[in-house]
Amino acid sequence: GIAKILSAARLNPAIDLYWRDLSQLYLSQLPQIQADKSLSDEQKRQQIQLTVSNVVATANQAIAINPANVENWNVRGFVYRNLIGLTGADTIAIESYNKANYLEPASPFSFTELGRVYLTQAQSLANQKNTQDKQKEALVKALDSLNKAVELKSDYAPAHYLIALAYGQQGKSDDEINKLEKVKTIAPNDVGLAFQLGVLYYQRNEIDKAQTELERAKNLQLDYSNARYILGLVYDKQGQKNKA
Repeated sequence: GIAKILSAARLNPAIDLYWRDLSQLYLSQLPQIQADKSLSDEQKRQQIQLTVSNVVATANQAIAINPANVENWNVRGFVYRNLIGLTGADTIAIESYNKANYLEPASPFSFTELGRVYLTQAQSLANQKNTQDKQKEALVKALDSLNKAVELKSDYAPAHYLIALAYGQQGKSDDEINKLEKVKTIAPNDVGLAFQLGVLYYQRNEIDKAQTELERAKNLQLDYSNARYILGLVYDKQGQKNKA
């Protein structure tokens, strides 16, 4: 895929779509490199460094070609969100989505993705020492952005779902479950939502409710191994050994 799009970009380098797609393709290479057992640690380090450089360069090239295209800023935000952990990646992701929101203020998408960046930032901070205040601040900013998305489109399920996750990170499990139950009415066929609800109910020892949601997840996606695993634990708690 990269080879074909590079060929197209060489023939017509002024098309921002080519560079935008290249950036996402390079990003998809990173987990493949990390999982490649034939590479030494040093080879992995070198290849990851080169690939990250390609991700960044092509995302920025798309913007250089057409800075008025909101999709270029959204993709730049997406790739930098996936690079959070590298110095300054979260800041650039936030800047990118803020620019997208400026260009397309009536769309809930970029506000939702900005909220997702703040959630990722909060998760990253949770693994560091003496960052509780920064983590709380990131979660507040996440909720502000996600609530803006809901104001723009009241039934925008991705924003509602991320609001629930933000509540979970704040330790507000009741609010998290209440929000997910509301999202279920908007997106009844979302298998990830059913699984998340099932896990939350299982953690709260509300076993019958957990069973209902996990069976729903399994029925929506028969090969959903995670749902089957937790459902097995649920059946075991109920004494249904054969089902477990």
